[in-house]
Amino acid sequence: MGCQSSGPSRLVKVGELAELTGKSIRTLHYYEELGLLRPAKRSEGGFRLYDEALSVSTIRSISRLQDLDIPLNRIREMAEAWRGTTAASDAAPRLLEAFRTELAETRSKIEGLTAIEHELVKSIAFLEACTTCSDRPLRDQCSACTREGHHAGDVPEFVSAFLD
Repeated sequence: MGCQSSGPSRLVKVGELAELTGKSIRTLHYYEELGLLRPAKRSEGGFRLYDEALSVSTIRSISRLQDLDIPLNRIREMAEAWRGTTAASDAAPRLLEAFRTELAETRSKIEGLTAIEHELVKSIAFLEACTTCSDRPLRDQCSACTREGHHAGDVPEFVSAFLD
């Protein structure tokens, strides 16, 4: 993941990389096991040393993809599609396909969340009207809930789930 820079930036140990990215050391080692993160080299003492700029960029990309609910194994497949070829023109179609799939899934999630947003707005408006009721009757006896202009008998789905 990430493009190669013209030369390595500062090299950092895994603990410092964890601090820079807010990830645990175990998570970074797991990314390495999956082939998502690669140390630039090892120190004389055998410690993993990571190119700071490239690794931070890679980890941020992984995090953003995970924020979209893309599982790590799918992210690994994307990375392998890119790394598995020597020419960008060979890798781009496979990565393009993966990104198009993720875009379609993201748009579908947005549609679902938008529907939930609309239902919550309706529910809030319904319940706010209930807080202004001066009669204070029991819920199932409230005439205001069925009068035209108050709720007009249209109980939002989220609210109806809580009615007896």
